[in-house]
Amino acid sequence: MLFSKYIGIFKNPVKTWEKQLNTIAERLKLWFLVQRKWMYLESIFVGADNIRLKLPEEAKKFDDDELISIMGSSNPSSIEPHLLKVFDNVKHLGLGHGKKIVVNMESSEKESFHLVCSVAIDNSVELWMTKVEEEMKQSLCSITKEAILIC
Repeated sequence: MLFSKYIGIFKNPVKTWEKQLNTIAERLKLWFLVQRKWMYLESIFVGADNIRLKLPEEAKKFDDDELISIMGSSNPSSIEPHLLKVFDNVKHLGLGHGKKIVVNMESSEKESFHLVCSVAIDNSVELWMTKVEEEMKQSLCSITKEAILIC
């Protein structure tokens, strides 16, 4: 677009958009690389007993005991210590209405966003956590669309 003869007054906004899109593309590329490496390492530590024995501290990061701990309780405060392993960089769930609904999510860096629709904590943990994940995706999609329209 920058090489179009009709760019004229749109040159500066187009440059800004190009810079922002390149930044997003680089971050996504890095994010996908980290996820690929994580999946590779997870299969090694979970699947290979001899590696678990040689590297016990590292293997603890991928241990099934945490999953049992999460599944055994629907109390959000007991699940919160495991959030970083369940969701990418989600450290805290914001609760409302007497800790009966999830209203927002917060990262380790204290960045947060509100869920478009709050999620009730009324079923087994796997059901409401699945709803939280679905609503997280929908909310982030909505936030991203809104940001694009504003820019």
